[in-house]
Formats: sequence, C-alpha cells, structure tokens
Amino acid sequence: MARRLNYSLSLCEIAALVVLPEMQLRAKTDPGTIKRYAQAMRSGVEFPPILAADLDGAFILVDGFHRVAAMQSLGIRQTPADVRPVSTLEDARWLAARANLTHGLPLKAGERREVFRAYVRASQHRRGGKRGALKSYRDMAADLGGMAHTTLRNWTKRDFPSVFRALGGDDGPAPGGLPDTEPSGQIFAREASEALDKAIAALPGVTDAADRGLLLEKVEALKAAIEEAGVEAEAPF
Repeated sequence: MARRLNYSLSLCEIAALVVLPEMQLRAKTDPGTIKRYAQAMRSGVEFPPILAADLDGAFILVDGFHRVAAMQSLGIRQTPADVRPVSTLEDARWLAARANLTHGLPLKAGERREVFRAYVRASQHRRGGKRGALKSYRDMAADLGGMAHTTLRNWTKRDFPSVFRALGGDDGPAPGGLPDTEPSGQIFAREASEALDKAIAALPGVTDAADRGLLLEKVEALKAAIEEAGVEAEAPF
C-alpha cells in the first residue's frame, strides 16, 4: 500500500488512497486544472508529493486532489506521498484545512469557514489538546492566517455555541450549532459500499476472462481482509 522512500516520504499506490468528500475544503475540483496538470506531467514536470493521513492503516488523501486526478487520467499507479499519522478523522480534516491555508490560493468565505470548523473539531482552538485551555479569538485568528477575530467570534456563536459560551459570549443564548459529525467508521463503510455498488454496476461490461479473473482475485483479497478484521459474513437463510 505504501513503501517508505526516506524519513518523510512514502510511495503510495494511488488505487489504495481513500478519497473522502469530507477532506475537500475547497468547493470543487476544476477539470481545467486537472487537464493542465496532466499535460505538465506528460511533459516531465515534477510535482510536489501529495499529503495523506494514515488513520489505522487507511491512507486518506488530504491534499493533492487535482494531482491525483491528473495521474489517474494518465494511468499512473504510484505517487510520492507525505504520510502523517492521525488519531481521528477530524485530525485528518484539519491536515487538509491547514494545507489549504498554505497553498497561496485565496479561499472563498465559505471555504474559510470550513477551515475554521475543521480547526475547532480537531481541538486546535485549545492549548495542548482536547482538555486544554481555550485560546482567545485573536490567538485563533493568528493560527488561521490572520482571519478577522470578530468573524471567528460570529462563526463560533453560530457553529459552536458551547465554545462561544465558554469564551464568555454575552449576547444571550447561542442558538443552533453544527450537527454532530458522522462517526468515521460509518464514513468508511459508506465509501466502501458505494465503491462495491459501482463495481457491481460495471461488471456486465467486463467480458474478458482474464479481467474477470483479476476481479475474482480482488474479491478474495477483500474477503480475506474482512475476515482478518474479525468480521464474519452472515450465513444465508
């Protein structure tokens, strides 16, 4: 899945990367950018490594969506990757958000707010982790590349009312708040199920016996991985 190149980089199989919509802080990928990247790659231009988060052995793409899409269009199977271990999906999303802050490309207002949400959900608004003291709005603004502290206060009131109150919010009860995030296990299960649905839908078009044999090998590998994880399939009734 990933082979270490040096102390900081690994060589990742592109097919093994988990691509989650939750990691894309920007509104969308741009087909024109993908095409330009592919042309540059075909001409021999070297791109910086992608960024991936290692969550219990799952390699989640957190930065480099356009590069990966361009490589896939060219049939490239492996890419250098900066792989960072994380403990939660929220930590992975903060990696993605922080990468977007340093791209140099201006973020839209909605994208900046998504960065802030990832920041709080990863407990970066506290000093020293989840149980640490709360930072001031000005400190948060400094962490986030100089976003206006008054804007962060307003977003906190709307999205994280309990944090707003803990920071001394004095505008009365803070209504609303974001819904609880979906558990990471459910997110991975949803992505795996959707991938299998796509495979089943495409299967009628696979007519070559050798190709079908390769698919069967992958099915057996999937079954082995599920069994190794301690999950047994229900017996048919």
